[in-house]
Amino acid sequence: MFVQRCTSNHRKLIQLPLLICAALFQAADCQRSPTIARISPEQLKNVGGIAELECSVQYAQEYPILWVKADRLNGSEQLPISSGSSLIVRDSRFALRHDVSSSTYTLQIKDIQETDAGLYQCQVIIDLSNKLTSDVWLRVRKPPMILDNSTQGIMRNQGQNVDLECYASGFPIPRISWRRENNAILPTGGSIYRGNILKIPSISKEDRGTYYCVADNGIGRHVSRRISVDVEFPPIITVQRPRLGQAPGFDMDLECHIEAFPSPHHHVDKGRGPCHQQSTLPCVQSSNWNGLYGCETADSVHRTKTIRALSV
Repeated sequence: MFVQRCTSNHRKLIQLPLLICAALFQAADCQRSPTIARISPEQLKNVGGIAELECSVQYAQEYPILWVKADRLNGSEQLPISSGSSLIVRDSRFALRHDVSSSTYTLQIKDIQETDAGLYQCQVIIDLSNKLTSDVWLRVRKPPMILDNSTQGIMRNQGQNVDLECYASGFPIPRISWRRENNAILPTGGSIYRGNILKIPSISKEDRGTYYCVADNGIGRHVSRRISVDVEFPPIITVQRPRLGQAPGFDMDLECHIEAFPSPHHHVDKGRGPCHQQSTLPCVQSSNWNGLYGCETADSVHRTKTIRALSV
């Protein structure tokens, strides 16, 4: 009997440490903090496509699991989408799957729209002031659109520095290029310039005309904006022949080519006073038509005159 009691007590002494170890392991397991084990990488989708955002957690059975989206206008505000295995939003395009074996919460978005793009966040709520978070971006491809803060048309004085600006929205970020009408040479040289701002130092009358800003990101067709560039410059008068002759009895055309912007007033005069508002002298009859003729033009600032001689 004595031997049996010793054996029984000995077994109890051996089992006690095992029970203590098991209890310690259970306590350690219960005290493990929840973690977010995996989150989906950034998603890049087309309009009308499907996106699946996955969030896998560990040791979070007793904690609320949420999917939220950051507000597009105010990043500090969040829009709850789901809690646990239930959807909060009433949108048939959204669905939620919960895989219990892997503790994975999958948010599915069908028929993706541009407004769905943004930052999505998986949250494990620990308490009122503490939570675990992990983020995933959903990017939606969007064709380019030229913004209203781009240059729409300008008028400058000759010699001024000019900046033509062009900005566009879209995803991927659009590339901006410039060209002139009929692929004329740009002030920067070449027929194409790439960049948001086309600089024209000391603009001249040769730089006036129509420019095109083109935005392209490979999604859909490129878009362009027509920009009219006007340059104010003083009148320039040119004549083909400074001295003319004509026989009596024939008409005489006095050609006077004027280039200016804006269009100036002009007239032809003989001596000190204007003799005709036209450039044709009808039926030159006698030598009384002989003399010097002036083609004079003027705008609000400048006055220009050229002289030619007529002999009959």
